[in-house]
Amino acid sequence: MATDIDKLIEEVRGLPPEDQQRIRTVLEEELSSPSFGQRSPKEELHRRLIQSGLLKEVKPPITDFEPYRNRQPFKIEGKPLSETVIEERR
Repeated sequence: MATDIDKLIEEVRGLPPEDQQRIRTVLEEELSSPSFGQRSPKEELHRRLIQSGLLKEVKPPITDFEPYRNRQPFKIEGKPLSETVIEERR
């Protein structure tokens, strides 16, 4: 019975040479990386969430806050939204 790795190897063999070269380049970069095999717990969580299908991607954190600097909250009439949510849960 073929393992997942055997299936993957067969799929790679069926690819055009330029795609095989791209895979080789990526694997060599990964294997030569000083952090190969040493994912942080957060990276491992993200990988597992994507693998399980719960996430499609993990976006990088926002680093440019300029678009948010002058934001003004808008006023809502009536009681606070938190009170409404609590009442509806009861």
